[in-house]
Amino acid sequence: MRAMVSFLLKGVVYRLGHGDIIGRLPMVACPIDDPAISEAHALVSLRADALCLLSLRGKVVIDGKPAPVVRLVEGQRLQLARHIELVVQSVELPHEVLALEGEQLGCVALSSVNSVVVDKREVPELVGRFVGSADAWLWCRGHEWSLRLSQQESDTARVIGEGDSFKVGEHLLRLVTIPLSHGGGARTVDRSRMAPAMMIEARYDTVHIHRDGWPSTVLTGQAARLVSELVAMQVPVPWEVVARELWGDVDSSTLRRRWDVCLSRLRAKLRAHEIRVDVVRSDHSGNVELLLYDGDSVRNIT
Repeated sequence: MRAMVSFLLKGVVYRLGHGDIIGRLPMVACPIDDPAISEAHALVSLRADALCLLSLRGKVVIDGKPAPVVRLVEGQRLQLARHIELVVQSVELPHEVLALEGEQLGCVALSSVNSVVVDKREVPELVGRFVGSADAWLWCRGHEWSLRLSQQESDTARVIGEGDSFKVGEHLLRLVTIPLSHGGGARTVDRSRMAPAMMIEARYDTVHIHRDGWPSTVLTGQAARLVSELVAMQVPVPWEVVARELWGDVDSSTLRRRWDVCLSRLRAKLRAHEIRVDVVRSDHSGNVELLLYDGDSVRNIT
């Protein structure tokens, strides 16, 4: 289902979707032949869990005040000019929206234009606008999404959609769909918030994760010890502090390699059991912590 809004304009109903333009040009989705209307006056755009009208080259006035962005709801009266009024007849939203997912990225709902930037710490970030120096760009073309990678020699883009994946450096990123109702008005949507609450029972050499309606998951070995250390510490700490507790006095390069391998295996185990991978969260400043949400709990019996 595509996000759609129905406008009543001078007795005629226009149905517009994400990316459609209202303006004076005859080829736009809602053409208005009037000198008070700009060629590209306003744009319909899906923003997180709402369909909005964005002013482009012309004004959009609601309740007597110009607004750069209007969240569309049924019954609104929008003035594009003194004598031109749009009435919102209905707003239809999709059940799901497209998001980008990666191990270090998390799961982030896409804006109409997106840039993937890998920072100096080699961590990917999704920015909801065009960044010229980015490593990749994704943008919506109405019914389709396009992708272009910076390492491509040409400016050729390819069509991409749910289930497709691509690599930026060493990072594998995937396009997935997430329920619109979980967007909550924010662009970043964490799938972990959709998961049932869990109780983490840390026993040091093993960790038992219990969730209502799910079989218990048992972590063993260094993965269990890593989680147990974070349970005991209770606050964000430098990753090296935790790593030294696990592997002792080894050289820094070996310590980092062991940490990365252990963390990768832990997250693979969590993912395989449909447990959110950010339960062990890095803040990209060298710190790591156990990330709990409302309803989650821990029991330290180490």
